[in-house]
Amino acid sequence: MAVATDMLVPALREVREAEAARGDRLKAHLAVTPAGEYREVLERRVGDARGHVYRIDERLGTLKPRGLVQTVIGNVWHPTSKAVQLPFDAAMAVPGAVFRGQGTATEHQLLKNVEDEYAVTAFAVAICRAAERIAQETQDEASTDLLGSIRRDGEEVLEELGSSLEEHAEATVVAAETAGGLGAAQAVRDWSSWLRETAERMPGVDL
Repeated sequence: MAVATDMLVPALREVREAEAARGDRLKAHLAVTPAGEYREVLERRVGDARGHVYRIDERLGTLKPRGLVQTVIGNVWHPTSKAVQLPFDAAMAVPGAVFRGQGTATEHQLLKNVEDEYAVTAFAVAICRAAERIAQETQDEASTDLLGSIRRDGEEVLEELGSSLEEHAEATVVAAETAGGLGAAQAVRDWSSWLRETAERMPGVDL
C-alpha cells in the first residue's frame, strides 16, 4: 500500500500533463477550424481540459509529498513545467504542403486534425485510467472521484470525435469529387507525398 501511495502524486502529475497537452492541441486546431458546430465542440473541450488541469492542481496541493516526489529543500512538490511528450507526435506532423489547395486540402486537414484529436484524447484517457486505479489502491477517495470524472469526460470526447471522424471523412470525399479530376489528382499526389515523408520519420523504416 505504501508503494502505491508513493505512486499517486506522480500519476496525478502525468494526468495533468496529458490534459494540458490535449488542451494545447485542441486550441491549436481551433485556428484552422471554421465557425460551426464542430468549432463550438473544440472550444468547449479546450475549456474542459483547462478545468481538469486546475482541479488536479488543487488536489495535488492538498496531498503531502512522499518518497521520490519530495524535493531536497523543504519537501515541497513542484509541478513540472514540461508538457508530456505524445508518442505519436512525429507521425502526426503533417507537412503544410499537403493542405496548400482549396476545398479538398482544407477538408483533408480537418480530417487529419480530428484523427489527431482522437489519438491525443485516447492517450490521455489511458493515462487517467491507470492513475484512477492507483488512487483506488491507495484508498484515496477524493483522487479516485476526481480521476473518474476526468476519465468519463475523456470517454465522452472520444464518442464525439468518433462521430466527427465519419462526418469529416465524408466531407473529404465530397470535396474531392467537387474539385474534379485535376484537383483530386493533386490531392492524391500530396497525400502520397505526406505518407512517404511520415514513413521516413518513423524509426526502423527503410524505404
